[in-house]
Amino acid sequence: MLLRGGAHPPALTMILLTGATGYVGGRLLPLLEKRGEPVRCLARRPELLKPRVGPRTEVFEGDLLTPASLAAAMKGCTRPITSFTPWVPSRISWRKTA
Repeated sequence: MLLRGGAHPPALTMILLTGATGYVGGRLLPLLEKRGEPVRCLARRPELLKPRVGPRTEVFEGDLLTPASLAAAMKGCTRPITSFTPWVPSRISWRKTA
């Protein structure tokens, strides 16, 4: 495959997808897989996601709100895609800024 101007595409690098069990991420994941993109999904409950991913997709147990697990999931990934919505008020600290 050639890009515009005859350039070759860069080597495929790992995508970290968060929110793959949700509405947007759940629709984005099969599109990425169909394109042959290498994907790693961050999931709090990987057992719910593993049956829905292709054989080349990695499922990494962790939580986007836990910095250590996010950092571990990002190792080797150069393209993060976040389809996470901060939806659970009890897990997120909201501050009034005005």
